[in-house]
Amino acid sequence: YFSVFAESTVLHRYAFVTEKTWKPIIAGHGFLALASKNHYDRLHQLGFKTFDPIIDESFVALDEWKDREPKIVNEVERLIALDSDQMVKDIQKTLDYNIKHFWNLWENYTEDTTKKIDEFVNLLDAQA
Repeated sequence: YFSVFAESTVLHRYAFVTEKTWKPIIAGHGFLALASKNHYDRLHQLGFKTFDPIIDESFVALDEWKDREPKIVNEVERLIALDSDQMVKDIQKTLDYNIKHFWNLWENYTEDTTKKIDEFVNLLDAQA
């Protein structure tokens, strides 16, 4: 009904989103990620939605992973006690949005990347 995982960059201040995050998004799962403090902010910057207030994400504001981890465990225990089918219904619009948004980003990845590289090369040429 939902995924729980540790991202690769738990200790760092930057957010590097890996397959650990993309898998539940593609699978249509709600999730809790033990990740760097900025991980959820980075997902929002990329245009994704997360699941607060249905899934309590208050742990993301904590600076230290050792402080975030027990909050995530408590939230997992709370979610397990809920009616799982109802929880999924409550977050279904966000799940559908994220799946669609992921595939839109994927379809435009080559074009967007090529454009950014061209802009960078043009900037270098202008400075030369």
